[in-house]
Amino acid sequence: MKASLICRFFLSIPLILTSTLAFSQQEGEDEEMGGALEEVLVTATRRGEQDIMVTPVAITALTGETVDRFAVRDLNDMAVEVPGLSSGTVSAFTSA
Repeated sequence: MKASLICRFFLSIPLILTSTLAFSQQEGEDEEMGGALEEVLVTATRRGEQDIMVTPVAITALTGETVDRFAVRDLNDMAVEVPGLSSGTVSAFTSA
């Protein structure tokens, strides 16, 4: 029985070391990808600038690369890709 426990102990050491090495390798890959995120401030609120995480509205942030990929030419094209976005035209001229 004692020999069985000793065998189990020594057989478990390679498993523990393997999982530890795999975990540390994954952390290194995350750091290489540039883990820093850009800060997004929402300025279209009545309260002034707010962090995007505390803004009480739905926000869709798109990069310039995403806009190019969707071939967005105007706001109507953007409305297709962004849920809940609607646009319209307002004329500055009124009939008298």
